[in-house]
Amino acid sequence: MTRRDYSKAFYKLNPETLSELLGQSFKNIKVGSFHVKDFHAGTNFSLRLEPKYSQGSGPGSVFVKSSGKPASRLALAALGALYTEAQLAQSKITLPFRHPRLYGGLCNKKRLLSLLAEEDISESGVCHTPLETLSLGEVRSGLDELAKLHASCWGLKEKENFIEPWRLQKPLGKLSAVNMIRSFNILKNTDNAPQPGKNLNPLRLSREFQESSLLYGEGAQTLLHGDPHVGNTYTTLEGRLGFLDLQLIRYGNWSSDIGYFLISSLLPEVRRQYLEELLHYYLERLESLSVDAPKFQEALHSIRYTPAFGLASWLHTLAFKIFQEKKYCLEMAERFFSAYEDFDTGNLFKKRFMK
Repeated sequence: MTRRDYSKAFYKLNPETLSELLGQSFKNIKVGSFHVKDFHAGTNFSLRLEPKYSQGSGPGSVFVKSSGKPASRLALAALGALYTEAQLAQSKITLPFRHPRLYGGLCNKKRLLSLLAEEDISESGVCHTPLETLSLGEVRSGLDELAKLHASCWGLKEKENFIEPWRLQKPLGKLSAVNMIRSFNILKNTDNAPQPGKNLNPLRLSREFQESSLLYGEGAQTLLHGDPHVGNTYTTLEGRLGFLDLQLIRYGNWSSDIGYFLISSLLPEVRRQYLEELLHYYLERLESLSVDAPKFQEALHSIRYTPAFGLASWLHTLAFKIFQEKKYCLEMAERFFSAYEDFDTGNLFKKRFMK
C-alpha cells in the first residue's frame, strides 16, 4: 500500500495528523515524517510506524488504529464501539490494569471515522492469537489485571458518559437471528468444524444472546474490558499478562469478563480441571482490593451463563466474515460449545427466562 493509500485508509493520516494525535500526550511535539513498518486490515485498519520528529521528542514506534471498511464501521457503530478507544485516549482516564498506553484519539462522527495512536508493545511483549492458550500463570496474571479494573469501579459510583452498558437493540435482535442461522449453516458445511449439541439451535442461541444483556445488567456492576478473549491479550517480557483492544469497554456484571476470559484462554480439559481454583483466585483478588466480592457458589452460578454470550459472539463473527479469520472463529466456537455443554447453560437460561 502506498503512502497516499495509507492516508485515505487512515483518516487522512499524515505527519500533521500524527502530530495532533501524539500532541495529546507529548507537549510541543511535531512529526516531520514517518516510516510504516507493517499494515493489517481486519475489523480496523492498523499499522506500526516509526515517526521522525522535527520538534520535541516522542515514542520511537507507534501503533495506529483507524476505522475499517464501511461494513465494519457500521457494525461497530451499532455496537456503540466505533469511537470508544479514541474517546478514552482523549479523556485521559486512568484505567488501573495493564494495557498499551493510549497517546491520543480523533473522531469524525459525520463520516463514521476514528483514529487512535497508542503504545507499540511489539518490542516489549508477545501478542496472542485465538488459536493459542495461556499458561495457568498467565491466566492468574490476567485475573489480577481484570480484578484491578473491576475493583476500581465496583458499584459504579462514577460513570463516563461515552461508556454504556452492553445492550442489544431490537433491530439488531432480528439481525442476530439471521446471522446465527447463517453461522450454523457454515458450521454444518465446514469439515472438522465444531457442531452444536442436539438441543441447541440458532434461534435459541440468538434469544440467549439477547437475554445475556439482561443478565449482565443485574448484580454487581462495574467497568468491563468487554472483549477479553485470548486474542486480545499479550504477555510482557516479565511474564505478566496485559489486555489489548479497548473498543468494547462497557459497564456490566463482572461475570461477563471473567467467564469470557477463562473459557477462551484454556483448552476445555484444562478449564474443567482449574476453573473453580481460578475463580476462587479472582474473588480473593477482589477481596484484597477492598471489594465485597460475591460468594463463591453465587459467582460460579453466574459464570455458568457466560458461554451463551461468548458462543453467540464468535458465531456472529463467523457469519459477518469481516472481523476475524475463519480459523479463529472455529477455534473459539469449539471452546465455547464445550463450556456451554459442561455448564448446562441452555437449561439455566430456560429456567431463568421461562414464561
